[in-house]
Amino acid sequence: MLDASRDADIVFIGLAISEPDGDESFAGRLQYIVSQLRTTVFVKCAESFTGQLIELK
Repeated sequence: MLDASRDADIVFIGLAISEPDGDESFAGRLQYIVSQLRTTVFVKCAESFTGQLIELK
């Protein structure tokens, strides 16, 4: 991912649900990745809508 995204102006990274005991190592990996990129946006899916279309009115 770093090689493909290093020169991008903005990168979107999807966040998975991390294991409770793995938060520190997960945060460390994210911190390393972000330090190598320009503008980064973290995206987390709203699980209650997984697989459903949201109707806007």
